[in-house]
Amino acid sequence: MIILEANVKYFFVTRGIPGSGKSSFVEKYLSDIAIIVSPDNIRIKLNGIVETKDHGLQISQKNSDEVWKEVFSELTASLSKNRLTVLDATSLNNIQLERYLKLAEEYDAKLVIIDFSSISLDECKWRNSLRQPEYKRVPEVVIDGMYIKLQKPLSTKIKECLINYMAFADQINVLK
Repeated sequence: MIILEANVKYFFVTRGIPGSGKSSFVEKYLSDIAIIVSPDNIRIKLNGIVETKDHGLQISQKNSDEVWKEVFSELTASLSKNRLTVLDATSLNNIQLERYLKLAEEYDAKLVIIDFSSISLDECKWRNSLRQPEYKRVPEVVIDGMYIKLQKPLSTKIKECLINYMAFADQINVLK
C-alpha cells in the first residue's frame, strides 16, 4: 500500500470511468493544494460544447491530439515548477499510465494513481445521469466501453502506483 509522505514531490493521476467520482474527489481533496489538469476542461476551452443528434449538449470530442498536446504541456509546466500536480482523467489503459509514469520519472516525482475502479458500473451510470450541466453527461454506451477497458490487467509497475481513493482520502492530510 502506498503511504503519502510530506516533502515528496507527487504527480497524482485519477483512474476510473465517467461517474465514478474522480472530479468531485479532486475538487474536495486537492483543489486547494494542487494544480489540476483536466482534459475535459481543455476540450471545452479549445472546442466548446456542441449539440448532439437528439438536440442535447455535450463536450466536443474533436481535435483529440491537440487536446492531449495541451494536457501534456500543462502537466510539464506544473511538474517543472515542482508543483503538486493532478491529472483528472479516466486513465484506463497501460499505455497511458506508462506515459504518466515516464513523465513523473522525468520530473523526479512519485506517480500515485488514485483508483476509482471499485465503484460499480451501475453506480457510475446513475451518477452520470444526475450530472449538471447536461453537457457533462457521457453516453451510456461510452461508459460501457470504458468499463471494459478498466477491467483489463495493469502492468506490475503500474499496480505499484495504485491507491484506492478511500485510502488516499485517509492520508491526504499529510500533504496539507
